[in-house]
Amino acid sequence: MAALLTLICPVYKAGEHIVALIDSLIAAVNSEQVKLIFVDDASPDDSVARAQARLAERADVVRFGVEWCMQPVNQGVAAARNMALDRVSTPYVGMVDSDDLLDPAYLTVLRPLMLQRRWDIIEFGFREFSAAKPALLSGPGAPPSGRLLPSSQLNPFETGFFSWSRVYATPLLAAVRYPRGTVYEDVHFVAEAFARSTRSVRTSDVLLHYRRHPNSITATRDRRYADHLRNLVGGVLAGLSHHRQQQRLLHLLARRCVRVLLKGLRIKPADERRAFLAACHAPLQQLAGALRTERAGWRAMAWLWVCQRIVGSPLASGGGQQVGSL
Repeated sequence: MAALLTLICPVYKAGEHIVALIDSLIAAVNSEQVKLIFVDDASPDDSVARAQARLAERADVVRFGVEWCMQPVNQGVAAARNMALDRVSTPYVGMVDSDDLLDPAYLTVLRPLMLQRRWDIIEFGFREFSAAKPALLSGPGAPPSGRLLPSSQLNPFETGFFSWSRVYATPLLAAVRYPRGTVYEDVHFVAEAFARSTRSVRTSDVLLHYRRHPNSITATRDRRYADHLRNLVGGVLAGLSHHRQQQRLLHLLARRCVRVLLKGLRIKPADERRAFLAACHAPLQQLAGALRTERAGWRAMAWLWVCQRIVGSPLASGGGQQVGSL
C-alpha cells in the first residue's frame, strides 16, 4: 500500500511529553499509508531516546514508517521542518509538535479526502489543553462527523495561522518554506501556502489537541512579537501574485496588522514595547508599497493609516506620497 501522508515532528526538549505523542500517533495514524519524519534538533535532553524506546516497545503494533533526521546544532523549528520537507515524497504532508496529541480520528477523517487528490489544503479543528491530558473527542461511542465546511484562500484570517491544523498537497509546497531565525514562523508558511492554493476544504472534526504552555513565546509577548507582523506581511506578499482575490486579501492583511499592533501595545516593560513598534516599521513599509502598487482601495489604505498612527511615524506608500496625506 503506497504511502499517502508524511507527518513532520521536530524534537527538542520534549522528554516530558513525547511518549504521550507516540501513543497518540499509534492510535491515530497507525497505517502503512503514513510516514513519520522526526527531526532531532540537537535536543539536549533524553527526548529522542524516550521516543525511540517507546517506538521499540510498540514495534509489534507500529505500522507507520519512521525516519529520523539530525540537526548538528540546534537551529529551531523552522529549520527542522524545512529539513524534513526536503525529504517528503508522499502526496500529502502535515505537521505535529512533539508535545501535542493527535485525535484517534485523524487518519479516519483525512484519508478519504486525501485519496480524492483534489485538495491543495485540508483543514481540521483543534482544541487547546494545558497540564491535564484532554478528553479525546472521537473514538468508540463518538464517531467523527465528517462534516465539510467552506474553505478558501482567505481562510487563515478566520481559522488561524497554525501549520499543524492542516495537511498540504506536497506539490503546493515546492516553493514554500518556513522563514528561519524568527518566531511565529507558522504565520509566514500558512499565509504563503494558502495564497498559492487553488482548492481547499475544511472538516468540522477536531483532529489535534494543542498543548498550551503559559510561558511560551506565543503566550507571552515582548519585542519578538514583531515577528508575527513581519511574517504575516512577508507570507502574504510572497504568494500575492498567485492569489485570486488580491484586493480582498490586502484589505484583510492591513486590518490584521492593526490587530497585531494593538496587541503589541500591551507589551511590558516600555522598552520592549518601543522595540516592538520600531521593528514593525519595516514590514509596514512593505505593506504600504504593496497597497499602492496593487491599488488596494480606500479600506485597506484606511487600515494602513491606523497602523501609521500606532507606530507613530509616517509610512511611505509609493511615489513619495505618505499615507497620512491620502
